[in-house]
Amino acid sequence: MSYATQRFGFGAALMMSSALAINPVHRPASTYEAWLTGAMPLELRGASAEFGTVPGSPEPFVITLGATSEQGAVVFTRWDGRAPAPGTYTITAEPVPGGIQALIVTGPPTRPTGVFRAEGGSLVVTRSNGRGISARFQMQAMGFTADAPEQEDRKVSVRGAFTATPSR
Repeated sequence: MSYATQRFGFGAALMMSSALAINPVHRPASTYEAWLTGAMPLELRGASAEFGTVPGSPEPFVITLGATSEQGAVVFTRWDGRAPAPGTYTITAEPVPGGIQALIVTGPPTRPTGVFRAEGGSLVVTRSNGRGISARFQMQAMGFTADAPEQEDRKVSVRGAFTATPSR
C-alpha cells in the first residue's frame, strides 16, 4: 500500500468517523472559514463547525469544519480526548502530548480532490466551554491531489477561524 493510499485511508476514516459522530442539525452560532494557498488554492466557509469525541477507544477529541461540505473540510484531532482550553496549541504531524493534529480534505466527502496532513502550525483558542469553542489557526500541510496521487509532496498553507458548537 502506497504512502498516499495510507494517508488517504487515514483521512477518509477520520472524516467518516467525525461525520458520523456529528449531529447534522444546523446551529446558527457555528461558523468557519479557511483559505488555502499553494497546490490547491481554495476558500472554505460554512456553518458546520462542531466538536466532540469520536466513539471508540481511545476517544480522540475532534473539531470538524465542514464535514459534509462539497468544497472540503478541516479536521483537528487531539488524541488525549480533552477539549482545548484557551491558549495556543502547536499543530504537529505526529501526535505529541498537548499537541493537535490537522487534516485538510478538499472536495466533497464522497469524492475528495485532495488530502493534506498538517506538518506544523498553531491553533489559538480564544474561547472554550461546553457551549462552544472559538479559535483561529494557521498551518502548513503536505499531501496529494486526486489527479496526481503519486505526488505526495504537494504543499498548501492554510489559515482561518471558527466558532464551533457541540456535536451532541
